[in-house]
Amino acid sequence: MWIWTWLIFKRPQWDAKRVERRRVRVIKDVKKVPISEKTASKEEENSKKSADDTNLLPSENSNKETYEYFWQSYPDDLRERISWVLDLLLNYRGPGWDWSVPIVRTLTPETLSKLENPPKDEANSKNSSAPRKCNNSSCEIIREIFLLIFCYLLLDVLWVLMMQDPYFKFGPTTYELPSHLKNLNPYVLYLYRLTLTGTIIITSMRTGYAIFNNFVIHVLGSKVLGLRGEPWYYNQVWGDFSNVFDRGLGGLWGNFWHQTFRNFFTAPTSYLLKKGYIKPGKFTTKLTGLAFAFILSGLLHYASMFTVFGDAYPSNEILFFGLQGVGVAIQSSLSKAFSPLIVKLPARIRQIGNFIFTLAWFYLTGWLESDNVGRSGVLLIPLVPFSPLIYFGLGEPDANWICWESFNYMWYTGKNWFDSGFFIYA
Repeated sequence: MWIWTWLIFKRPQWDAKRVERRRVRVIKDVKKVPISEKTASKEEENSKKSADDTNLLPSENSNKETYEYFWQSYPDDLRERISWVLDLLLNYRGPGWDWSVPIVRTLTPETLSKLENPPKDEANSKNSSAPRKCNNSSCEIIREIFLLIFCYLLLDVLWVLMMQDPYFKFGPTTYELPSHLKNLNPYVLYLYRLTLTGTIIITSMRTGYAIFNNFVIHVLGSKVLGLRGEPWYYNQVWGDFSNVFDRGLGGLWGNFWHQTFRNFFTAPTSYLLKKGYIKPGKFTTKLTGLAFAFILSGLLHYASMFTVFGDAYPSNEILFFGLQGVGVAIQSSLSKAFSPLIVKLPARIRQIGNFIFTLAWFYLTGWLESDNVGRSGVLLIPLVPFSPLIYFGLGEPDANWICWESFNYMWYTGKNWFDSGFFIYA
């Protein structure tokens, strides 16, 4: 999908630009030096200037090196071109590019002030879609460390709870439930399982991104990666949850969710709009965009479930994500049909309505994804290397708190070269 996005639907050689920097020499401590009388008289003769004019001349030791930021198009130099193309292909969400997805943090004011032709929407805006809460690197590091610790502990709690429920090991099953789940109402049990599934997906992605970002920023840094090692280049995974209250199901998928694959989910629709095959603002155009985005998302997740060892139903992925598009269309249609009544309601009531619709739609459709997560067996792999809860005796009786100790790996040689690779087993 990523390859056909750039080869078929977009023209990166002509349209894509990234922020790059170069060293420049600037003049500081500039002082006014009076022009000599002889020079002044010549100037008066030639250009009719008065003899008391002054000329700006740099004083000694006035040169200073600094960075200048600029938009870099497809480079001519081969070395720069390789770097540019790799950055393009490995940058799914586009930080530092002119095509970045909305959830990506905008360039910092310091960078924008040094940037040639900064984007108008960024240059004139004070806040980004993912605002930074820290104004210095030390604060950012401390914040990220505490957030990483919190996410790690939350992952441990979620995984221990899930391993006590056979549903998360085998999918829907008739195995006996633990005592704390036996007496739950079936609808409450279903909601409990959906909540755990959604929370662990969000938390595991947040933790994975945090580990990667901290390694790149604070271990490799700009000395190794250059501009790609600066903190502003790396962003929060999730958008603002207030989008769910403001826009409902569409706000959840379009603004809150991680948006890693947004660029190629929206590429076909953008291409059709650019070529004039569909018209902007039309209801059919919105339906086309929804269909492309959620069907492609379903196909992507279908591929991931197709590769698991468990007895998952890959087709349920297409059905689940397709139904999300249907839900967005239904909510949008209902909002439009009842808009004369809705606009008279207080903003808080409208936000609660959006949130309730989102929860209700997930309650109706979430089993498709949750069942597949259980069937796939992916949760049998511990998400944390060390479990504090198991260490203190809160896990399963035979569980080892050093969670990854039982894992081994070996090289497996298959019939074809693409069947060969490292095999991890417990």
